[in-house]
Amino acid sequence: MKIYIACPADCFTGGPTLLHQFCKALLDDGCDATMLYYVGVGSRSRKVQCHPQYEKYQCGFVELDAVEDESSNYLIVPETKTDLLFNFQSIKKVIWWLSVDNYILGKLPFFGKVSKRIFKSKSTKDFIDYRFIKERPELASRNIRHLVQSEYARQFLNQLEVPHSHVFDLKDYVEDSFFVNPEEDSGNKREDIVLYNPKKMGAIVSKAIKAYPEVHFYPLQNMTPVQVREKMMNSKVYIDFGNHPGMDRIPREAAMCGCCIITGMRGSAGNDLDVPIPNKYKIQDEASPKELRDIIVEIFDNYDRVRCDFDAYREEIKLQKSKFYSDVRSVEALLFEGDWRDE
Repeated sequence: MKIYIACPADCFTGGPTLLHQFCKALLDDGCDATMLYYVGVGSRSRKVQCHPQYEKYQCGFVELDAVEDESSNYLIVPETKTDLLFNFQSIKKVIWWLSVDNYILGKLPFFGKVSKRIFKSKSTKDFIDYRFIKERPELASRNIRHLVQSEYARQFLNQLEVPHSHVFDLKDYVEDSFFVNPEEDSGNKREDIVLYNPKKMGAIVSKAIKAYPEVHFYPLQNMTPVQVREKMMNSKVYIDFGNHPGMDRIPREAAMCGCCIITGMRGSAGNDLDVPIPNKYKIQDEASPKELRDIIVEIFDNYDRVRCDFDAYREEIKLQKSKFYSDVRSVEALLFEGDWRDE
């Protein structure tokens, strides 16, 4: 049995990180697993090679023409690259839903107006009823299995009537380097800074930045992981009004570095399993910039008290690494060793 995990070559982002972590976990368990690299969105060049950040995992890789198309083998692809599945006849096929929205957007020629509406949706409920989504071959087939990184993705597949027995949890975790011990944080002096990702800011953030120049908004961009951590350690707030296409990593990293988190309610932020923070820190996209500003000021003025509102969130994040390895064992037992016959 060989396991191929498809991933864009020479690309360092959250999705490829998780794909490599999964491969490493399988290798550690004695599985014959390898990365299947392809040049895709995010690849730094047209050359098929491992990004330096992932060399530590020692996963090895092959290209498409080296995949052995046999029924004893498995091909796992991220939801953005489902077209790879249909290059093969015999190999067992698995989609790993690291995102929902990115899948919809990637099928824009097929889904048309549905893709455009997703940015105004709080959840998949506004677009899953369209029959042609169900008719996509990767969703209609009962010979394909599914891994989900978020409750948001599980709900999406459930609404599309993918059998529950074909769906398996495989979520991710925050790197230990973002965990801050009490001794390190006790002498840390935080500033009244609001961190945000320019790619995930939303209209409300743009308006707030213009309307309230006295509030220090700081973009997390063109920074190394070490620099991001340092900035999170010195700031009080992280805001994210993006699409939340999966269980996003940066809000969790910021929380573990001591930041208070404010989000919108789109995508995975719309449920309390993927982003389990108090509802008062989740704001509708239609809210006024003043509402956002008032919450920010409340955190600035009462940080030592307010940060405790996120203690339960931080405790859950701490458990995610052990849960990931537990999920890997379950996938090995239920997916790779289970009954693959159509149900």
